[in-house]
Amino acid sequence: MAFGHRGPRHYVAPVAAFTMAIVLGLYIRSSIHRARWDARFERMKQEESRRLNPNPNPNPNPNPNPESRTR
Repeated sequence: MAFGHRGPRHYVAPVAAFTMAIVLGLYIRSSIHRARWDARFERMKQEESRRLNPNPNPNPNPNPNPESRTR
């Protein structure tokens, strides 16, 4: 029994696993980067909106108590 000779099939599974690990790591890294970029962009959009409209009226109803209306 010779232990020194190994064919190419012996290396396929470890190489495939290593490649999958690298691809998965790069995908995770790019997803995190994209999520951070999206969050930063959304924050900038909200700050710009607040800057352009500093006091928006969240309640367009001028009478906050509907029961106090006269009938």
